[in-house]
Amino acid sequence: MQMEGSNQHFNAYYQDNTLLIQFIVAEFIQTYQLTNHLKLLVQKHLSSIPTTDTAFPALFQVLEQLVGGLFQQEGLSLSISSWYKGSLTKLKEYCDQFLRNSQDVHKQFIYFHTAVHRAWLSAVQNLEFLQSLQPTYAQAQKSTFFHLSFKRSFETLQIHFNQVIQRLPRLLQAYWNNENIVLCLLRKKIHLSEIYGSDFLISCFKWSVSLEQIFCSLTQHYQVRGFESLLPMIQQLSAPHEVYAHDAY
Repeated sequence: MQMEGSNQHFNAYYQDNTLLIQFIVAEFIQTYQLTNHLKLLVQKHLSSIPTTDTAFPALFQVLEQLVGGLFQQEGLSLSISSWYKGSLTKLKEYCDQFLRNSQDVHKQFIYFHTAVHRAWLSAVQNLEFLQSLQPTYAQAQKSTFFHLSFKRSFETLQIHFNQVIQRLPRLLQAYWNNENIVLCLLRKKIHLSEIYGSDFLISCFKWSVSLEQIFCSLTQHYQVRGFESLLPMIQQLSAPHEVYAHDAY
């Protein structure tokens, strides 16, 4: 049974939607990188029949990183602590929590949440498909059915996640004046630029202010709040092609 104080702390932590948006952005980036890696693996291993011996474990590993799985460590009994959540599962759960926190949810978040949920279901189906083939993989790797079925299944996952990619900028349009979210996006700009282009805040997120105004506003907000220690980082981020050294996933 959880202690009441601990539960209250948990609720307060996750009821901050500004914080949840930052978690969503972080898991979105990780999921994007994994789905891209999965796409390369499909192209590499499923381009001919039979597949290579490394195809199954390689595909399975990436799908587990997306969905989750059990820690494989000798000497440990299976328990709830042995389970870890993948990036797409965490992305879905952060979206679920955002909806629980909000009485009046903007339609753009509902669209985003729907796209995330569809992508997650597709990833689960991909993982379950591979799990079902595990006992007979030696035969499956020679099967045209395996190749075509997994390719179609992966293409469905890719279609759903592409919708997530398209929906995120529309969701974040409403947060152009939230300094915490703006700073989060700027610290992730090297990853977001790979997805949306170098001027993603203006061209893709369609923020109605210039970059100069964004950095000026950030500086003012954090000065008023007494976070002068963040000002050198903001100044560094304002330079073209610069990424802050302490930007960790």
